[in-house]
Amino acid sequence: MTNRFRVRKMRDTYKGMVAAYCDRSPLLFHKGARLTLNGFASPFWKGYDNIPMNWDRDSKQTPSYACYIAGRDMANLYKEPDSL
Repeated sequence: MTNRFRVRKMRDTYKGMVAAYCDRSPLLFHKGARLTLNGFASPFWKGYDNIPMNWDRDSKQTPSYACYIAGRDMANLYKEPDSL
């Protein structure tokens, strides 16, 4: 899996979300269940669940988009978090 972002802020966000997923970080998980109550986790899980979003040119430059793509990529690699 490669990090497709060129802007440092986006690359760092993507990398951080991938690490958070792999480490079962409290940023994404609470007592083993999905956490969706923060600005990073919500788009991550929407990407993970492949929920369509309307990303325009400007919104594709936000950390939320990097979270969404990280979630989508993790879903493509791992079916369930327990498979890590």
